[in-house]
Amino acid sequence: DGYFGREGLYGDTAGDYKDNLERFSFFSRTALELARRNGFCPDIVHNNEWQTAVASIDLATAFKDDPFYRNARTLFTIHNAAYQGVFPLADFAPLGLEPDVLGPEGIELRGKGNLLKGALIYSDMLSTVSETYASEIKTKEYGCGLESVLKKRSRDLFGVLNGIDTRLWDPSADPVIGRRFSAARLSARSENKRDLRRLCGLRVPRPAPGGGPD
Repeated sequence: DGYFGREGLYGDTAGDYKDNLERFSFFSRTALELARRNGFCPDIVHNNEWQTAVASIDLATAFKDDPFYRNARTLFTIHNAAYQGVFPLADFAPLGLEPDVLGPEGIELRGKGNLLKGALIYSDMLSTVSETYASEIKTKEYGCGLESVLKKRSRDLFGVLNGIDTRLWDPSADPVIGRRFSAARLSARSENKRDLRRLCGLRVPRPAPGGGPD
């Protein structure tokens, strides 16, 4: 609660929280530790933006010989290359990162630690929000100082357009669902929900009093 029971996610009216490096390193590492505690090793750890970069870095370095995470791979998604998570290198000391991780072949950029750069280097695969943006961020205009790193990872960088194929996933024409529906006729959704519950072996509740949603 001390880290995240706050007014804003990243900062408040005064600006970014001063301990954001500590907060989001804690967040990334706790996610990995919770997975271990629950005995769940994901095939893919999908990290987004610099706030989750430490998870990619740890899995490629500190956890690289960990039997639990041996088969896990990382996908890192860049939504906006301008937000990079830049902090003084001295602030990284409590994280216990390996010396080479803190160097120019790792997270160091222009004398500071850059978490987005670290994620770009240490993640297995990279994606971003469109094919166009995947090309743009490899240029000086849009790369925000990381274009050379992104060019080196070109073979592992893919653009995946945000959103869905509204033709393919149109519920008014979907041949797979039990009852088709549209924005003008939503009642069939409840029947589809009950079908899904039966298919998954889940309890199908009785209708709520007054005919409310189940």
